[in-house]
Amino acid sequence: MRTEANGENVLARLAEDGPDSQSTQNFARSASPRPPAGVLPAEPLPAQDPKAASPGALKLLSRFGGEHAAAFGSPDREQAARPFSELASRTLPQREAIDAAPNITRRESAMPLPTNERIRQAASGTSSRTPRSPTPPPTDSHTLPRGATSTQFYGLTIHLRPSLAPANPTPEQAIRFGVADTLYRPASASSGVTSSYLHQEDMENNPRVQAVAQGRRIESGCLGCTLQVMRGAATSTRQANLFDAANAVGKAYAKGGTSRTALLASIRNLQGNGQWSGETRELPGYIRHPGRSGLRSGEELVSDLEDHFATPYNPQGERMGHPNTFALVGLSLGNAPAGTFSVDAPAHALSVQRMHANGDYRNDTYTLYDPSQGAFRYANFGQLTYALSHYFDAAYPGLGGFTSASTSYYAMQNVRQHALGNQRLGDVGGSYGMPALPLPLPANSGAANYLPPHIPVPTLTPPRADLPPLPSFDQPGPSGYQPPPRDEFKRSTDDQHALQPMALYRPSSVTPDDLRKLGGFDTEHTPVGQINLDLHDFDMAANPGLIDGSGYLGTFRKLETAQQNPALANSKDGYIYAVAPAPNMVDVAPTLGANARNADRGEVAAMGRIDYTQIRGWQKIENGKPGAFTPNPDYRWDVYDQTRIAGAQPQLSRFTSNDTNWADAAHRPFVTARTDDGKTVYSPRQDPDLAHASFYNHALEKIAYLNDRQSEGRDYRGPVKLVSHDGAYGTLQGNLYLVPGQHPTPGSTGGSDVTVVNNDHQPGIHTFSMDGDGRFHTRIFGKEAVLRVGGDGYLYLGKVPSDPQNTNGVFRYDNNNRLIHVEDGKVLTYSHAGYAYVSSGDYRSNYSIWKLTDADNNKSYRPPQSIHEYRDRTAGSARTQFDFDRDPDSALPSGVTRFTTSLPGAPSGYDSANGFLRGSAADQQAAADWLNGHTSALLLKDGFYVTATNEHTLDIRNLQGDTVRTLHLDAGSNDDRSDIGSDYSVPDQTWIHLQQEHERYMRFEELNKTS
Repeated sequence: MRTEANGENVLARLAEDGPDSQSTQNFARSASPRPPAGVLPAEPLPAQDPKAASPGALKLLSRFGGEHAAAFGSPDREQAARPFSELASRTLPQREAIDAAPNITRRESAMPLPTNERIRQAASGTSSRTPRSPTPPPTDSHTLPRGATSTQFYGLTIHLRPSLAPANPTPEQAIRFGVADTLYRPASASSGVTSSYLHQEDMENNPRVQAVAQGRRIESGCLGCTLQVMRGAATSTRQANLFDAANAVGKAYAKGGTSRTALLASIRNLQGNGQWSGETRELPGYIRHPGRSGLRSGEELVSDLEDHFATPYNPQGERMGHPNTFALVGLSLGNAPAGTFSVDAPAHALSVQRMHANGDYRNDTYTLYDPSQGAFRYANFGQLTYALSHYFDAAYPGLGGFTSASTSYYAMQNVRQHALGNQRLGDVGGSYGMPALPLPLPANSGAANYLPPHIPVPTLTPPRADLPPLPSFDQPGPSGYQPPPRDEFKRSTDDQHALQPMALYRPSSVTPDDLRKLGGFDTEHTPVGQINLDLHDFDMAANPGLIDGSGYLGTFRKLETAQQNPALANSKDGYIYAVAPAPNMVDVAPTLGANARNADRGEVAAMGRIDYTQIRGWQKIENGKPGAFTPNPDYRWDVYDQTRIAGAQPQLSRFTSNDTNWADAAHRPFVTARTDDGKTVYSPRQDPDLAHASFYNHALEKIAYLNDRQSEGRDYRGPVKLVSHDGAYGTLQGNLYLVPGQHPTPGSTGGSDVTVVNNDHQPGIHTFSMDGDGRFHTRIFGKEAVLRVGGDGYLYLGKVPSDPQNTNGVFRYDNNNRLIHVEDGKVLTYSHAGYAYVSSGDYRSNYSIWKLTDADNNKSYRPPQSIHEYRDRTAGSARTQFDFDRDPDSALPSGVTRFTTSLPGAPSGYDSANGFLRGSAADQQAAADWLNGHTSALLLKDGFYVTATNEHTLDIRNLQGDTVRTLHLDAGSNDDRSDIGSDYSVPDQTWIHLQQEHERYMRFEELNKTS
């Protein structure tokens, strides 16, 4: 019995055992009651003649020269195998696997390089690769004589095995065998473990075959089969290549019983999950990273494979890179039946593996697995090139052929840059002080078919039984009322990348009940080293239905984008969830800049998690149509009505070290540049794993901080009643004298008034809410209204003023429990008749003391601080101070990710701008070095901060970003060192919170120093 590269050749064994052997019968018999969702059988019957191989203007390589020709043993060795597409009707023993060892012939000058030398040369750019030059077009494989043993292809001699076709094929057989021959003839060995073979019993009623004739939906299991074989090759020591891994799959299938059942279940899981989540596509021990999408020919596909297999992956500018080993290729069909696959979404998948047995990629051996054709070995890159370029042009003519390809690559993780690389995102949160995801790894977690179990996400914002509902829940989206921003000071809603959208929309097949049990959506089991926004964006560009992966969960700014996403549109049923913004959500297009593949998609990607209590509500999709909006009763509006997305975060881009996008203004502060062999190489200032973990934990801290404040009754922004503390009456009430369609206007008479009543069950408006504008808000006939003060001093219900400087209706709650009208300084009171008005002194003191309580009068609140209580100061404008108190990150300059309140080893005098100015030049240079390396700014208590603008320059700025001093740390500089006046101090509560966060960050960094 033959063996091949440490793996048993199953087909050869079956051929030797004979057609009547038990092993052959087991191998040919399927126990699957139905095909797994999406099983792609072999090549269907075409409806017309195949396309001729496109000659094109091939960018390929005359650099192969004649060095890489290979001979495959005796050319007259006949192959009696039948076409792969006839596996269901032919007996397997009739196929003989060719197992001849390749005998590679080369010029003496092209000596093979050992592996370590190959890596060294490829990493240093001295790999002796010759420039590309125009060459003659390739020979059409369909015109080659059946017995031809070689052909010329771009200056290469390609050695061929005899055709699979019979001596006198019919026209249909010629097409079938012609497609199979494109991969088979240049190969040195082949194996027929295909998706069709794994589901033989279903071939008579195969949904794909019927779909070709009847226009029904085509199911494809290509991705699941391909990923199953790739996992086997990546994790096995005996079957460490695609060829042997495919044979191992066939062997497991042939065993039948539980072995076959487990195998098919694994393929189904990989197929189903792979359509939604990129995480299914990860391989243990490998770094997955983007290749290219939109490859429109076999030549372009091969050129992309060459670029990546010839050069190691250097994500951080390392001198020694990660060798690319696997490529996952997605291929789109031209005219698949309606409702099946779009032209742009992959309908077929295959994988290529470089074996790294030779230092020169051109002379190295390769394996390929195509679930429609089987597994193949190729003696060198030239043979692989010939096979793939012709297969691209020949395959599936009945379905329009392949129209485009996309690639992603898997590089050996042979360089560990950081101890965090393999630590799960949820664990990182735990080590930083946040609750970690309790995901125990079972004993079989390293198995090739292992999928993490769904375990409820430990929420940062658990549902609150005592949380009152909002007076009127606003339904987001065009199917309902779309409210204006929550206050008039927010940036314009016309801004596509506003930080606080009303909702972001996420398509999903998960039901609300199941989602509640799970605690939300999460990817917290993703290793930190695999969090990659660039790869996530690439996956979505290549397959728009792949909304999750690489540590991120996809959401969209527009409801229509979510509704039209292929992941939901193809299934016709599901849900669209309206998700509140949160600080772990990243604006994809602004983060990636020019490298964003589809900026108009408007994606905002959530790193790690979307809590169930973060979801405003959902719409059920039935037959492609959205139903009514259902509010989430557990939505924590008290927290998530205040949170914002993180916006652009260039430090999370994960571009490779040679990516020129690092050079733009947004990304440049996060890298240093050096010249290596005439090329610019960029290295991150901060370890990328640490940067991702720090960003995530900082976001979780923000949410937890808001949750704690709400639990303590601080900064409450929900519904309240205004109750007269010691007065003759009880509750302030708005009264309307309008009909639907009317709206109160300033100065109107008879439209509304405001009274204080002793029975809040009387008809009228009793609950209001306060926001950062200092006004009491409510809704009238679906439109926003606030308490206003008329010219006579009496209160009424009116529109929010359009002028942000207008303070009519703005109240300040003083320490004596009085409500002071900011516009005129008068006090809110009411008359003996119960009418509410403001007065400068003509009122009874016990009629002017107010409590803000919940609906049951059980709990009292202080209103949130209003922007109108701030004054312009040296730290910046009133608006700047207001925003800083709500979120200190609002004052961060570009190129900086956090504020720090102290520097390691710095003098104690760094508590003010003047203290820092008086420091020594050496200490200031040390500060610049630390701030640059940590992408941080030093916050000072007097409302200024220090930021490094380059290696030897520091700016001192106020919170508004105005530069008040610039320090040039080069020798001989003569900077202004005079004192800086300040009339501001960071509030103690904010300062203490920032100090505590800085201390946790420093402990976290110490635990995770670069190894």
